[in-house]
Amino acid sequence: MDPKSLNPVNNSHEGEQKIKEIRVTADQLASTFPESIKFDRTPSAIIRLQQTKTSSYSNDDHESSFFPKNFSTLEPISDDQRERNNLEKENSRIRDKINHLAKMKLRVEAPFILQDKMKSQIDELNKALINRDEYIRSMDQSYRNLQRSYNQKAQEYNTKTFYLKKKCDSKNKTIGIIAGIALLIISFNTFNIFSNKDKTYETPTSVLANNFKDVDYKASEKPKYIYTVKENDTIAVISKKIYNDPKYYKLIMKTNNLNSNKIYVGQKLLITELNPED
Repeated sequence: MDPKSLNPVNNSHEGEQKIKEIRVTADQLASTFPESIKFDRTPSAIIRLQQTKTSSYSNDDHESSFFPKNFSTLEPISDDQRERNNLEKENSRIRDKINHLAKMKLRVEAPFILQDKMKSQIDELNKALINRDEYIRSMDQSYRNLQRSYNQKAQEYNTKTFYLKKKCDSKNKTIGIIAGIALLIISFNTFNIFSNKDKTYETPTSVLANNFKDVDYKASEKPKYIYTVKENDTIAVISKKIYNDPKYYKLIMKTNNLNSNKIYVGQKLLITELNPED
């Protein structure tokens, strides 16, 4: 079929020309029809119906006496047919337009679909980052707690060490003071021994005779310790200091083989224990 025939007929003149071209071959086509059909003046019900529908296309030519005007194969293009063709073409054009618009819409919306997919992936990554940040914060808090505990223990250790060192320093100072005093005393006593060696003290015989009775004392076999005579010491004073009684002065004289009661500062005297008989 000629493609030009598919185009809608917009001009009535062109429609008539088409009809004439179809009827030119009417004689040739009529010769092939049976006689009953060709010369039958009473068409069938179907033909009469077709004649009723297409009465507007009747022709007064002499050919109409033997050629059916509305034969189906020779039916001219009606307005309804042109309208249907136009509608079909319009529908096809609309479908193509819709498909084109759908494709354009898909192309337009594709970035947004991809964007939504990327957004979901970004949300998942954000959740993972949030979880990681929470883990880092928990680890940092644990580290800070551990560091705080360590610093507290270190501070306690430093405090104890400080006070222990201070206590040791105080003890060392005390020991140093005591040692210094002892050295000072030893030095002073040594100085007195050499400076007052010739200085003697004598207890008055009258005082000893009036206050003490003549009692014989026995010296112990082993001396207990040595006493160094100090300034203003007498044998009676030494007896009072050691035995809590001045009457034992003769025991001291006997133990040290003293013939008199004269003694000097720095002199060493042997001191013994009292016998139970004393």
